[in-house]
Amino acid sequence: MNILQMMGLPTSAEVRPDLPGAPGVSSAQNTGEQGIDPAELDAEIQETLKSLETLSGGQTYYVFYRKRICSGTVDEVYDELRTIRNDCDGRFNVILFSGGGDIEAAFNLACLFRSIGHESLNIIVPRWAKSAATLIACAADTISMTPVTELGPLDPQIMDTPNTEDSRRLSCLSIIETFQLIRNEFRYGNEYFAAGLLERLQFPLALGSIISSPKVSEEYLARALRLQKAERTPEEVSAIAEKLVYGYVDHRFCIHHDEARRIGLPVRLLDGEMHDLVWKIHRLSMRRMELSERSGGVTWTAQV
Repeated sequence: MNILQMMGLPTSAEVRPDLPGAPGVSSAQNTGEQGIDPAELDAEIQETLKSLETLSGGQTYYVFYRKRICSGTVDEVYDELRTIRNDCDGRFNVILFSGGGDIEAAFNLACLFRSIGHESLNIIVPRWAKSAATLIACAADTISMTPVTELGPLDPQIMDTPNTEDSRRLSCLSIIETFQLIRNEFRYGNEYFAAGLLERLQFPLALGSIISSPKVSEEYLARALRLQKAERTPEEVSAIAEKLVYGYVDHRFCIHHDEARRIGLPVRLLDGEMHDLVWKIHRLSMRRMELSERSGGVTWTAQV
């Protein structure tokens, strides 16, 4: 892994499995891997999106379901949206599911979504928008959430032993704390202990980038927040960005709607028919994403 990759936000490839039997999901989805027709799922997703469009007075909807965001994702999404951006009246809704990924790509997507939703940008998160996907949500005028939606912190992550099966994610903040511990031990404690810790550091040449990477996340977050229509003071922007980068004990921390509202994000809790339609799209889209992966990772898109 090179220095630039370290300064992204890679997350675990794990995505929570879709469970059968959810209300609003057709029985065809619960028949197992055999007998599921992707075309039928696509048609049902499109039909549900049209119901959302009608309910919201003709606004444009786009389904963005990716396990991980990378540079190639930007190309794919831009290709998909070029066909609809001229038909959008400036009120743009993105139904978002992602575990995160590269912060540079996420910020690029946030700017793209904002340019299409120049009148209003609503990011709808039925279940999960973690890490760099949370940055995309921060560019929205409204973040629409369900009672089980999770956003997540943006403390940068690196892999301790890249390209190995037993590699683990490490927070750059934890590495910075370790570096501070070594410094304190040299100054005030046991020099032999400090020297032993220093010898065990696996990426000494990357320490400068590791130390600066939280600042990079904080800057991208601040820029995303300033994309919102609502005017915020520099102090408000700084407080939200600082909280999301430095304020949580674990990268996987679950930020619910009440917590997101508390830190100053523009949260709307979905209810009624809107909630039911969004949740149905989530369940259908999760199944569709699984089918795409089984067929060789071919991407798919849904929009109306």
